[in-house]
Amino acid sequence: MDINLFEAIQQYLQISIVLVCLFVGYIIKRVVSSERVHKFIPLIVGIIGLIAAIWVDSAAGAGITLDTIVTGLASGLASTGLYELFNQLINKLPGLDAEAVDEEVEEELKGDHLARD
Repeated sequence: MDINLFEAIQQYLQISIVLVCLFVGYIIKRVVSSERVHKFIPLIVGIIGLIAAIWVDSAAGAGITLDTIVTGLASGLASTGLYELFNQLINKLPGLDAEAVDEEVEEELKGDHLARD
């Protein structure tokens, strides 16, 4: 019996839920400057993932099962890991300055880039 761990985990991830949670977590990280709030981002995106999975399954006419709960929590928490992966890649890649990337993103969000063009 050959069980591939990656395939087993992938079974419980929904990309749309992962992305929604990733975006919400990113927005919270950038908008709220409190480290006390940042500690709760995994909990927040886990709950959002759970709610999203229940909503998706309910809309499809399926009941709430243990798989629904696991899918929601796994997808929400995977978004936290995905954020950290990208953050580490930006910090490790030569020629990329994480602070410069953050400043550029903040300028894009504020609309300051329109004033420079």
